[in-house]
Amino acid sequence: MSYRVGIDIGGTFTDFVVIGDDGLVVTWKEESTPEDSTIAVRAGLEAVAARCGTTLDAFLGQTTLLVHGTTTAMNTVIQRTGPRVGLVCTEGFRDVLYFRNGFKPDRFNIHLRHPRPLVDRWLRIGVEERIGADGEVTTPLDEASVLRAADQLRRAGVEAVAVALLWAPVNQRHERRTAEILREELPGIPVIEAADVLPEIREWERTSAAVLSAYVLPEMTRYLRGFEEDLRRSGLRRSPLIMQTNGGCASVDEILRRPVYSLASGPAAAPAAALHVAGADASDLIVMDLGGTSFDVSLVTSGGMELSRSMEIEGQPIGVTGVAVHSIGAGGGSIAWVDGGGAIHVGPLSAGARPGPACYGEGGRRATVTDAYVALGYLEPQAFLGGRRVLREDLALEALERDVGQPLELDAVHAAAGIKRVVDAHMVAAIQAVSVKRGLDPRGFKLVAGGGAGGLHVGQV
Repeated sequence: MSYRVGIDIGGTFTDFVVIGDDGLVVTWKEESTPEDSTIAVRAGLEAVAARCGTTLDAFLGQTTLLVHGTTTAMNTVIQRTGPRVGLVCTEGFRDVLYFRNGFKPDRFNIHLRHPRPLVDRWLRIGVEERIGADGEVTTPLDEASVLRAADQLRRAGVEAVAVALLWAPVNQRHERRTAEILREELPGIPVIEAADVLPEIREWERTSAAVLSAYVLPEMTRYLRGFEEDLRRSGLRRSPLIMQTNGGCASVDEILRRPVYSLASGPAAAPAAALHVAGADASDLIVMDLGGTSFDVSLVTSGGMELSRSMEIEGQPIGVTGVAVHSIGAGGGSIAWVDGGGAIHVGPLSAGARPGPACYGEGGRRATVTDAYVALGYLEPQAFLGGRRVLREDLALEALERDVGQPLELDAVHAAAGIKRVVDAHMVAAIQAVSVKRGLDPRGFKLVAGGGAGGLHVGQV
């Protein structure tokens, strides 16, 4: 017997799918452990191994393919939990990240805030060099300026460095030498070369891709190396593959060489799964994926996933090609609240895995979408997670009445119905954003729903 294993870490649950060569299919959900994702991964693997009638060591020894989707990089950027990083650039061009491409995304919004930079201006250091658009050296690299930059970065205590020099995609000689000097002067500090991450013109996008890679690299290295080593010690004979933002997979080594490719990689798996599920009918699909934290929608047109070169994370372009996914903060753990005008809102804040919705009985007090499901009878309290957790209907009703019902003079059930309708409306708006507002008629598409809560909404949507 041999197995293929898929693991996806979400904000609320970590999901496992096992396929045996004899047709066996095992699925499992484990609560995510944000403090250390490997805890949930190991617990889930032990559970699926037991369901396959074997030990974890034997199970992993028979595993021929293990694919892992992780939100580690995405969460690091969104939550701004990455380390202090530096940027070495061509002298006079340290504000490329600030000036961007010269356009405002919402040009008539006078209150639009500039995205927070991932690298402070004083850590964006220019070095004397210049290569022309034809690849010819117009100003030789001044290695003394690189040494001064290395000294400043060392004293600042940076944990990673990005190098992005003008026209390096045409001639990478200066960028390579700069990175070599930095590695010699900053032992143990990873150095990312922009032309390796995105070997294309467009200075802002290329620099941003390198900076994003440097920003997430230390945390990705700690997590993925630990993940890989833990699996190896437990009996896995083959290296795991990591999901990429383009819907494909890569080795751990390749991901750590270009970490930006792991950003937004989790939602990128949904269109591929939808293509498989739809089979011969996989021509034009609307793919909706509703999990515990977010709702992701994407399109499949003419049998192929839609790709984008303009994806951004927290206002920063990732630069590389990725599956076009539109995401909103509406999931099973999204918190419901009422504004001063008496309107119900859902999200973007989420109760997450800990403490979770009120009905979990783990200390969460805010009303969530999952609490609404319980109040409406969409979830059987005794059957949640296959009976491994009993949901507290009384706590769900209490939270719904307190947070939504009392401000609107509704009972808990009617408050839950209002929350459900708001979430449905958000989903419809998200689908319209990728279809109708782009001139596409959704009536010719098939709707494929996935995620832990997708089936609870697909009919109404």
